[in-house]
Amino acid sequence: MPLLKHLSLDNQTQIIVWRIEEDFLEYQWIPDISNINHMSRRKEKMAVHYVLDNFFDQFELSYDSQGKPFLTNSDKFISISHSHSHLVIGIAENDLGLDIELVTDKAVKISRKFIHKNDFGATQSMSESFHKTLLWSSKEAIFKKYSHMEHLIFKKQIVINSIDQTSKQLNLTVEFKDGAKIHERLSYHTIEDFILVHSN
Repeated sequence: MPLLKHLSLDNQTQIIVWRIEEDFLEYQWIPDISNINHMSRRKEKMAVHYVLDNFFDQFELSYDSQGKPFLTNSDKFISISHSHSHLVIGIAENDLGLDIELVTDKAVKISRKFIHKNDFGATQSMSESFHKTLLWSSKEAIFKKYSHMEHLIFKKQIVINSIDQTSKQLNLTVEFKDGAKIHERLSYHTIEDFILVHSN
């Protein structure tokens, strides 16, 4: 069954985690899909339309100039993420950000590009690859949430203040260029070998 997880948060946010296995050929002629040459990217786009059609209301999807998805026929908010064969779509009453990442040593190798000097460190029960992937995914989720406001720099403007492994929540601070600060709480889930992070 390609459906891996269905989260319902406070009856206001629905999140679907889907493993892409089908070909979705019925969606290949949609204009924003038929122009995509890369097959895996085309399959991801078709999967998005499939999940929207089968798990949500009849929403019409579009993207703004920053690449942030939005619904043209609804005042609800949408966030989308892909990683390898996994797709996540969240729709909510309030703006949200989410991200899914495969846990590998990739985040360790590039950590100098996104780790803030004050980011929360790994605990003894947390591997370095899990810790760095969690930080990366959390910053990706926040970047997506605020991409319509500002192009945030992970290493300078997003600080992970704490990670609670019991509640599976993170607290972080976002500092915008004008000096304004926002405190956010994110939740994370492990699904197979992936980490899913979403704003609350």
